[in-house]
Amino acid sequence: MSDYSFMKTGFDLVGNNEYELKKNIVALVTLFAENAIKTSFTYVKHSKRKGVTTEDLKRCVMMECFFFTKRPDILKKAEDIKRELFDTIEDSDSDTEEETEQDEEFKESECKCALCKCINNIYGRWSNWTPDGKMQEILKDVIDKFDQLT
Repeated sequence: MSDYSFMKTGFDLVGNNEYELKKNIVALVTLFAENAIKTSFTYVKHSKRKGVTTEDLKRCVMMECFFFTKRPDILKKAEDIKRELFDTIEDSDSDTEEETEQDEEFKESECKCALCKCINNIYGRWSNWTPDGKMQEILKDVIDKFDQLT
């Protein structure tokens, strides 16, 4: 027998499924950003400040690099995001930008919880971190240039 086309692995090894790959990447990047933003809100609350600063976001994005793949249900959450982003009708009129005020300067949290300690000490961990793989290398490079981008 020479025709094995009836056998399916679940992966499209021959065809071009670039659109599905792009959707998966968008979902993972969205989840990564969502986690970092949620963490920054928690950190600001613990810091007894009112607004998230660029420095809060930078530190939380750094932290997310360490924890993202260790979070439970990451694939399920990414699938939920992908479904929400691509399976609903997008309303172009609903895209509005919100202005954010940065009245306060960044100030490290004085809270002694594990999250705040981790974020307060993130630069030490970051400077000693060696990325494991191309994706982590890209993230580290972009985050290291974060101040230039803002």
